This record gives sequence, C-alpha cells and structure tokens, in this order.
Amino acid sequence: MHYAMPMPVIGAGPHERSATRSNQRNGSRPRTLNTAAGDLELRISKLRADSGISKNELSRVCADLDTEVAAFRNRPVAEQRFPYVYLDATYCKARVNHQVVSQALVIAIRVAADGRREVLGSDVGDSEDGAFWTAFLRSLKSRGLAGVALVISDAHIGLRAAIQAVLIGASWQRRVYFLRNVLAQTPKGSAEMVAAAIRTIFAQPDAEHVREQLDTIAGMLGRPIQHLRQDDRRCCADGLSSPQPPSDSSGSRMRLVVHGSQPGDRNVGVQLRCGQ
Repeated sequence: MHYAMPMPVIGAGPHERSATRSNQRNGSRPRTLNTAAGDLELRISKLRADSGISKNELSRVCADLDTEVAAFRNRPVAEQRFPYVYLDATYCKARVNHQVVSQALVIAIRVAADGRREVLGSDVGDSEDGAFWTAFLRSLKSRGLAGVALVISDAHIGLRAAIQAVLIGASWQRRVYFLRNVLAQTPKGSAEMVAAAIRTIFAQPDAEHVREQLDTIAGMLGRPIQHLRQDDRRCCADGLSSPQPPSDSSGSRMRLVVHGSQPGDRNVGVQLRCGQ
C-alpha cells in the first residue's frame, strides 16, 4: 500500500509539529493507479480544511502539465524500430471557445517485433476526416517514424487514404472486434469458456487452419458466433490469415493480430505470429 501525502499543501510531514503547518490530515481514500508494471493501490490523504490552492497555483500546475504533455507528444521516435502501428479514434466532449463540443481523439500505438507496445502519439481535432488523419500521420513521420511494415485500423475511407499517402509501402490490415462481438452474445457465466475456445482460432499456423478452426468453434458455440454478421466472420479469418504479411529484418514472416475493445482497454491483446 502506498500513501500519497500532500506535504506541500499541508506544510508538514506526518506527525510533524511545524510552524509552517497550514492544515491537518483527516484519513484517506483509496485509489488504484494503473501502470505498465501493474496496478498500485494508493491511499490519498484527505484534509480537514479546504486545501487553499489558489487559481494562480492551479494555473501554474496545469501549465507544468502542458509542458510535460507537449514534450511527450513531440519526442523523437527514430531511435527504435517498431514495424507495426495500430491506429484508432474516439470522440469525447471538450470545451472549445467557451462551449462544450464533440472532438475527435486519434491515437497511434506502435508495436515492436517482440510484442512490446508504446503510445506513439495522439491528437485532437474537430473530426477524424482524411485531412486530419493525413496531418497526424505526417507529424509522426516528422518525428522520425519510419520502417512501418503493417498498419492496423478501421476501414475508414479517409484513414485508409491517409495511410496510403503517408506510410508508403506499409501493408494494411482491418481491425476486427471479433472476440468482443462474440462475448456480447454470451451469458456471463460462459464468457471465460467461450473466450478460451475463440483464442484457439488465433493460435492457428496458416489460413487453411484458421478457417477450419473458425468453423469448428462456430459449430461448437452455436448462437454467439452464428449471430455475428458473415462479414465479421470473414474479416476475422482474413485478418488472421493474410497470405503475405511483412517480414522482419531476419526474414521471418510476422503477422500482428489485435483484438479487444478500445486502444486504452486493458483487455486489448496483441499477438505476433511468426513463420518462414
């Protein structure tokens, strides 16, 4: 258990008598912090009186955060090779010119040959049209992104056009929410068993075995898979069994399979399939 102690706000450490003390602790509240190394359980101290943070102090803290975020978004990315890039977008509410409006948040996640993932960049715009995607991808290239072998994304027309125009030479694979869609039709008590069965589809070595296993699992599970549109099932098989995935520097053919809900979802899975 880790304790987050607001010493700068209180002016004194735990049990410390100090002339600079301006407040007192009043218990704590739990908070889970998600990190790349795992979850941290925090205890956030509560204060007896108002924290007394002024508007100027709050503005200063926000300005410091803006500086850190800008440094992260503009950092060079040419020092490592990440041949796989996963692109996605969502919409969120934001305050623009004193009005709350819907804004598109786009994100790029790059994946190394060993499966290691890293947020490459993100941006916010009015909509995820082709022009916005093109500008976003060009900003990634200007920071040093190169050697992209495979891009995974939705079949958004503007996004696909931007990929073809900016990431020249990269293969494209449509992202399919196959596992999520099946589990949406599955009773909760059977979800773990159904998920385990579906993952055997992802483990097949080639196109023929992928399609055979998909048909086998569909016959075994019945309604959850049969309920899906034929297009979803076809795209799942095509995505797992594309005949010519890009090769890495050693000449091994590699395929990236992404399945899950949203890019920030902890259930998103990344698998690398290798062969000669």
